[in-house]
Amino acid sequence: MNRIITALLPGLIIALSACALAPPKQIPPVNGQVLDKTTHQPIEGAIVVVRWKGTGTKAFVDQHTECYHVETATTDADGQFSTQSWLEESQYRDLGLKERMETIYKAGYRYVRVEGDVHYLERDTGSVEERLEYLLSITTHACFSEDYKELIPYNEALYAEAASIAVTEDQLKTAKRVRYYLNVVKYGWDEADRR
Repeated sequence: MNRIITALLPGLIIALSACALAPPKQIPPVNGQVLDKTTHQPIEGAIVVVRWKGTGTKAFVDQHTECYHVETATTDADGQFSTQSWLEESQYRDLGLKERMETIYKAGYRYVRVEGDVHYLERDTGSVEERLEYLLSITTHACFSEDYKELIPYNEALYAEAASIAVTEDQLKTAKRVRYYLNVVKYGWDEADRR
């Protein structure tokens, strides 16, 4: 057994050194446009959250999926958005099943679909309860990484809408759950639990 470890050790050291010395990879901006599904008019002021997730392995057996980067942008008068480019550190190079996911929010709208770089939203005509559940769902799946602060304006907007429409006790409970995730991005998990 010791011979196997001794034989593998130099290769492992070289591989780890190569990863440590690899320069960060430049990730380009994500560009797109947000339109109203019915009118095909641009939607200004929509908040776009783009997150990068990947699956890695810890201790050779424990697989985990993590959100390792988040960027946000706001649409302009033409519904156009562009995120910042960023550097992917070498520690994330070994993640597999990488995917990029977008969540787009505008008060009173619901995400419908994407076609190429064009994202469509439609007016939400559901009940207050349905709207609150939708807001909660897009709060929780926005994924939390080391980039918490990037998500503060997004979560503030979600909570502002939830608080403005919640009236009944059950509705207020759902709005408080949306506020909980705002507190997570502002203060971290432990402080959010205390609040």
